[in-house]
Amino acid sequence: TLMPGEADEDSPAFDPRPAASGPAYTDPDSNPSDDFFEATTYKGAFDTTLWLNNLSWLSDNLKLASTVACGDIAADTTWSTSVRMTCQVFVQSGVTLTINPGVTIVSEADDGSGLAPALVVLPGATISAMGTADAPITFTS
Repeated sequence: TLMPGEADEDSPAFDPRPAASGPAYTDPDSNPSDDFFEATTYKGAFDTTLWLNNLSWLSDNLKLASTVACGDIAADTTWSTSVRMTCQVFVQSGVTLTINPGVTIVSEADDGSGLAPALVVLPGATISAMGTADAPITFTS
């Protein structure tokens, strides 16, 4: 899973989905011979769909990193839930990125190519990030 080290209630955000190249996608079990179970290409409760969103304590407390950011932001965008940056993110000229109070941005340590994920606001772009004392905006890894 894409969770920070020792995950607990003090961790900034979680993404319980398995890594695409991880063991959850290796040799999934076959289904019993009844109509209750659906065939999957993975093991466990999660694939790419994050069905916990709006259905769990993690979601209610903005600790579910349900949005993944990578590459260019080419249209006005608002981050209102926790975000997981998997590569460098570039806010393009003429575009506004709004980050709502209480959002946590969790950065992967490496994008897989040796580059550290980062949020880059290019000339002519705008960032609006107005956290509060009770709902700060937090960047972490």
